[in-house]
Amino acid sequence: MATTSIRQKYIDLLKSLFPQGWAWNIRRDSFFEKLIEALSLEFCRVEERSIDFIDEIDPKTTFEMIDNWERLLGIPDECTPADSDPSLFERRVRICQKLVTGGGQSPAFFQEIASQLGYDADIIDVQNFKDFRVGQAVVGDRLSNGSSTGTGWGYTWTVRAPAALTRAFRVGQSTVGERLQLFENDTLECVIEKFKPAHTNVLFSFGE
Repeated sequence: MATTSIRQKYIDLLKSLFPQGWAWNIRRDSFFEKLIEALSLEFCRVEERSIDFIDEIDPKTTFEMIDNWERLLGIPDECTPADSDPSLFERRVRICQKLVTGGGQSPAFFQEIASQLGYDADIIDVQNFKDFRVGQAVVGDRLSNGSSTGTGWGYTWTVRAPAALTRAFRVGQSTVGERLQLFENDTLECVIEKFKPAHTNVLFSFGE
């Protein structure tokens, strides 16, 4: 609904566009005045919808165009849990993650992915393994450099996080009715699997 100030702005603007003179003397409560007021409503509607569009072009605040964002980015995808009914916040998080995630191989990169998905990156640790190599290994290191995948421990790494990995409700992004805490790890695992270096094997350890 148009505010009084915005509506009056367009009423005054429309009045200023008419010629001057007795024939165009717009008296208060006249038919001509009511016509101008009616015309001003459409200009108000267009201005307010243009302001709404500013929110819609930002994936963190989009609402009406969220389906278009998801279609553009191919969501739902293989990392969308089956039979899921994601909240508005979860949908926005996935859109932002797909938009901004570039590439990388460092622990910080994968912690950043967790942060983009709404997790607390400070409680997530990325640990690398290494092969036994003469001149580099020390007494006490295991001699075996094999793994169940056959890739070797030199190409295996682990993401460690608490068993109850949560995403918190965020003021300004979450909406009324959404849960204050979300307990779900499947999306995190899937996205990290997608972005891991192709020659590596990633393990996930969720515990204390």
